[in-house]
Amino acid sequence: MNNSVKISVCIPVYGVEKYIERCARSLFEQTLKDGIEFIFVNDCTPDKSIEVLEKVLNEYPHRKDQVKIINHAQNCGLVSARKTSLEHAVGDYIVHCDSDDWCDPNLYEAMYNVAVENDADMVCCSHILEYESGKRIFVTVKKSASAGEYIQKHLQGNFFSLCTKLCKRSIVFRENFVFLDHIVLGEDLLRCSQMFSVVKKIAFCENSYYHYFRGNTASITRNTTEGELLQLVEIVNILNDISFKEFPAFLSWLKGIVLFESLKTTGFSQAKYWKLFGWKFHFRVLFLKEISFLKRMFILFANISFPLANRTCRMLFKFRR
Repeated sequence: MNNSVKISVCIPVYGVEKYIERCARSLFEQTLKDGIEFIFVNDCTPDKSIEVLEKVLNEYPHRKDQVKIINHAQNCGLVSARKTSLEHAVGDYIVHCDSDDWCDPNLYEAMYNVAVENDADMVCCSHILEYESGKRIFVTVKKSASAGEYIQKHLQGNFFSLCTKLCKRSIVFRENFVFLDHIVLGEDLLRCSQMFSVVKKIAFCENSYYHYFRGNTASITRNTTEGELLQLVEIVNILNDISFKEFPAFLSWLKGIVLFESLKTTGFSQAKYWKLFGWKFHFRVLFLKEISFLKRMFILFANISFPLANRTCRMLFKFRR
C-alpha cells in the first residue's frame, strides 16, 4: 500500500462516450489536489469513451501521474471492472464513481476530512438525482449511530450505492467477502450489505453531493427479468447470515423486496414463486412495516392468486411510468 495515496477512486468505463467528459472533469477538478488516484477500467467499450477521457486528461497535466487506465482484454461486465480497479487501488480509502455520473468539486476532500476527523470505517454522502429534463431531486444523508440504523433510515433511498460510500481499505478488502462476476442486478446491494456488517464506525458528509444521472430511461423503467430476479435470490441467500442489532428485520425486508419484484417479472411461474418463498415467509412480510402498505397488499394478493397479482402489478407500474 502506498501511504501517500489517501483515496482511490474506481471508475468502470463502457458505452459512456456522451458522458465521460463531464465525469472526468468533475474528478480532475476535485479540490483534493494530492493524495488521490483515479483508476479507469476500460471494459472493452465499443465507442470513443477512452479517446474522450484521454483528451480531457491532457487538459489537466497535473493529474496525469494520478490516473491509471486499465484495459480489459475482453468485455467482462461491471462487477469484473470494479474488481479490476480494486486490484490496482493503493489508497487508504476506496470509493466508486460511475462514468455517467459526476461529483461536486469538493466531494472527496470533504468525505476524507470527515473520515479522518471521526476515524470512521465508512463515510456516506448526500446525493442528487439528475434527470435529462433538468429535474433534480436532492437526497440529504440522514445521520445514524450505526450501519444498521443507517440502512433502516434509507430504505427508500440509495443505501446500497457504492458511489456514495468512502470506505477504509480494511473494510473493502475483507477476505470473506463474496464477489459474483455474473451479477447484473444487485451487485451494489451485495457488497454494501457485506461492508455494513463489519463497519464499526460510520460518519456522514451532508453538504457535498454525488450526482446520479438518470438519463437512461430504458434502464430505469424496464421490468426486472427472471434471470435478474434469480440473481437477487442468490444474493439474499449469500446474505442469509448477516444481521444488524439495530435493524433485525433487514433480511426479511430484503426478501420482501425481492418477492415484490417477482410480481413485476415476466414469465415467473407460480410454482417457482412458491418454491423460492413459501407461505411462512409471506405471512411475516405482511406485518413488516418497513415494506410499504401497497407492496404488502400485492404480496397478500399473490398468496390468493399469483397470476392475477402478477398481471395487476405489472399493469399498475406500467401505467405509473
